[in-house]
Amino acid sequence: MACEIPENPVSSCQEQHEVVAVDFSVPAESEITEQPRNETAAYAPAIRVIYSGFSVEIQNTAASETIRNTITALRQLC
Repeated sequence: MACEIPENPVSSCQEQHEVVAVDFSVPAESEITEQPRNETAAYAPAIRVIYSGFSVEIQNTAASETIRNTITALRQLC
């Protein structure tokens, strides 16, 4: 069952994002601690995936291409 991602012709975020390589073959060496959250409903994560010690969050305000690209990348890991 596929989810429908609404089209968003204009990205709501004007920031430039950096793409970095992530190596999941090496286990995390340090314990991850939770940081205090100061989230409003608009900026709260709609989804949070923790995989092998790494956390990926998609915010409610994310553009459709960000959601699509993140889901595609996560599918390639499985």
